[in-house]
Amino acid sequence: PAFDVGGDLYDVIALDQNRVGIILGDVSGKGVPAALYMVRAMSEYRFLAPQAKDPAELLTLLNQRLAVNSPFGMFLTMICLLVDKDTNTVQYSSAGHLPILLRKASDQTTEVLKGAQSPPLGLMAETAFFLNTIDLNTGDALFLYTDGVIEARDRRGKEYTIERLAECVKEEAASAGAYSERIFEEVRRFTTGADQHDDITALTVVI
Repeated sequence: PAFDVGGDLYDVIALDQNRVGIILGDVSGKGVPAALYMVRAMSEYRFLAPQAKDPAELLTLLNQRLAVNSPFGMFLTMICLLVDKDTNTVQYSSAGHLPILLRKASDQTTEVLKGAQSPPLGLMAETAFFLNTIDLNTGDALFLYTDGVIEARDRRGKEYTIERLAECVKEEAASAGAYSERIFEEVRRFTTGADQHDDITALTVVI
């Protein structure tokens, strides 16, 4: 977090023996109001995840709940994934969040997944969310992150950028955790001497 508490969130839950649900999001604003909104969103997600058939339906249900009595001006960007460990298939839906970065194990290249996007959660109760599906190979890695990663600034005000993030994860790491630690270390090195202005969150999924 940039301050004592933050508004970034993530969660990973086993929905059954073969399927894993994953979210990562960023609440507008900072500090206590953002943290309270984040806690509410996490609670609602945990309740709704077992009921939804796919990430798009889950975001639809979550948005309907968050849009009711939502604090004025607050909203939540979120990426929601459903990983099938048997087929290596990933379904995902985005509520205004930054695109997923994919590292392919076969040729060690990275690409930005430019799937269909929808508006952030909590703004309008009647919002359509789009479902995207990708088939991956063993060893492929997905990188989820908040804008605190790619917009981290050095002492001159220069941003880290998604291009630097893509270069950071090109080389294979021993585990998902090792990829994430590399990202955090590179961002810390890039911003040495500058104040942190936003929450920084990254989550790696290795197939």
